[in-house]
Amino acid sequence: MLKEEHEVAALGAPHNPAPPTSTVIHIRSETSVPDHVVWSLFNTLFMNSCCLGFIAFAYSVKSRDRKMVGDLTGAQAYSSTAKCLNIWALILGIITTILLIIIPILILQAYQIRGIIPARGSAGDLSPMYSSFHSSPCPQPTLYQPFNLTHFSTVVFNKVHMFLEKKRKRKNRPMGIHQE
Repeated sequence: MLKEEHEVAALGAPHNPAPPTSTVIHIRSETSVPDHVVWSLFNTLFMNSCCLGFIAFAYSVKSRDRKMVGDLTGAQAYSSTAKCLNIWALILGIITTILLIIIPILILQAYQIRGIIPARGSAGDLSPMYSSFHSSPCPQPTLYQPFNLTHFSTVVFNKVHMFLEKKRKRKNRPMGIHQE
């Protein structure tokens, strides 16, 4: 037996008149403070209305920095601001996207109702130009008048279209039979 074990056995258990005390250490679980960095980055890249997405991203990074330092109150404040900015950026981005789709459609319909732009598929004012090209009284092919082209480019487009139509008709006809 070792000398230290012999002394402990001879002395016995320690006698202390005070009751045993215990120390409790409260380890506070770190409160999860969302920093909204991913949401802010999405708003920055896709829906950056009035630069709100970029500002929200800056506040999200500040919130993450405060959280790393241990300042949960500051992190919560920056996170709340970033969340508010992200909500506004998302709302404005969705409204802008909807308006960019609806307004051109409404404008095009208004022009077609007034007769400024002929409806797609009609020859419009170009049919007299092609009357000299056709010697037979066959029906005129459908001519297209694209919305954003000038008059000259529309005429060129329609001539190319008619040439391709003739070529397609020639290709579909049986060999040895000429009809013109």
